[in-house]
Amino acid sequence: MRLQSSARLLDGPLSVAPLIDVVLLLLIFFLLGSTFVMQPGVQIDLPDGLTGLGSPHGRRVLTITSAGEIYFDEQLTELAALPASLESFARKGVDQTVVIKADVRVPHGTVMEVLRRVLACGLDAVVASREGED
Repeated sequence: MRLQSSARLLDGPLSVAPLIDVVLLLLIFFLLGSTFVMQPGVQIDLPDGLTGLGSPHGRRVLTITSAGEIYFDEQLTELAALPASLESFARKGVDQTVVIKADVRVPHGTVMEVLRRVLACGLDAVVASREGED
């Protein structure tokens, strides 16, 4: 016994507009849901240690190279001019953090002097390191 059906298959072009909408929404979701930390173009070798930098909001990177060059927010600066840059960053808002990334060959005294100047401006500071082996 064969049943008759009145349903017809439509042989028309498939609309891709809804598919594009879904793909764009997924792309926007992943872009807004992920965090990016901008790395300056300065090559440094971080010392070993435990890392955990928390939220990237209100955070700037201060890099000290093995040659003693200091980069704050990807701009080359001198140690004497550093407090002016730090104070302008401190005025931007509350809970501002400076991540200090110093090469493993930078003398400890230089790192501590930079850290002292960051704290003197009323900013929070984090000294970055790469995750070490136990």
